[in-house]
Amino acid sequence: VNNTFSSNSPLFLYYEIYNLGLSSNKESDFEQTITIKPKEEPDFFDSILSTFGLKQSEKKLSLTSQYKLPKADQQMYLQLDMNNYPTGSYILTVSIKDKNANKTVSMNSELAWQ
Repeated sequence: VNNTFSSNSPLFLYYEIYNLGLSSNKESDFEQTITIKPKEEPDFFDSILSTFGLKQSEKKLSLTSQYKLPKADQQMYLQLDMNNYPTGSYILTVSIKDKNANKTVSMNSELAWQ
């Protein structure tokens, strides 16, 4: 994993959102959800549980924010404080739901916290 972070090199997110639908008031209206969870390799018991439609509870943290802004293209900045997380590999997911266009896009990245 080349996305390695630590308390000496904190985790900052920057991404751009393009072509959001605009309302009749010329406003974008979208929901951003950021989820971080440990990357866990499935083990033998997970595969047996999933065969029966059962899952162990996921350990994850999600942050959802609502935005109404006067343009279709947005630049987003965020710092995540990982100092209380154990070291290891994590999956970071950013999902954007465009409420005007009724579309959702998501992107995943793997990161290592040391």
